[in-house]
Amino acid sequence: MHRTSSVIAGVVLSLLLPLAAAGAQDVKTWENALNYMQDEKGCFSIPYADAQSTCSRKQDEVNKWCKNSGPFNCDTVDPKQLQRQIETLKTRRDELTAERGNLVKAAKDAASAKQPTQEIDASIAKVDAAIAALNNSRAVLERQVLEASRTCNERLNIAKSCRDYRANVQEVFSGVRSRANNETDPKIVPLARRLIAWWDERYRSHEEQLSAVKRAVETCERVLNEIGRLGTF
Repeated sequence: MHRTSSVIAGVVLSLLLPLAAAGAQDVKTWENALNYMQDEKGCFSIPYADAQSTCSRKQDEVNKWCKNSGPFNCDTVDPKQLQRQIETLKTRRDELTAERGNLVKAAKDAASAKQPTQEIDASIAKVDAAIAALNNSRAVLERQVLEASRTCNERLNIAKSCRDYRANVQEVFSGVRSRANNETDPKIVPLARRLIAWWDERYRSHEEQLSAVKRAVETCERVLNEIGRLGTF
């Protein structure tokens, strides 16, 4: 009987020891998460391996698109200035075209009257030179319009990617917060509360960054629309 009791006790102990070790390991995981929290290591402050891995992958994309891919705001692109330049060129082109037409008519009339046309011909040459210079300016302006469009499209792509990946990271932390809030282990609950408080604080900061990049997307889309409505030459 004594031997049987010893065997039963040994079996129970062998079952409980792994559970105790697992519990200790679980607490250690949360303590490590708190250490990462203090070091401002966002994704590593997640004590759930699956969510931490997902967060890290998404955060890598945030770093790529929001920090390492160049500017994503289109505030520096001014299609209104381009539009003013286009209108100025169009007005000057129309003036020169009308002036040349008048000169050509005057030259024909002078020739018909057998009068010298040298001065008129010289004036036509000057107008032609001015038109050629205007065409050069137009070519430059056309390249500026194309460059502005290319720049905005590139920045819009960066801004959208940054926005989407920031939102993905926010979703991960939202799910993690819910899981942590449902913890019931008395050793883990106080650790979870500290992490939740820190996550909430960081959430507000990240929400501001997410709002900023959303505004950048809207700005780039508006500027592209304005470029698309630029008058033709």
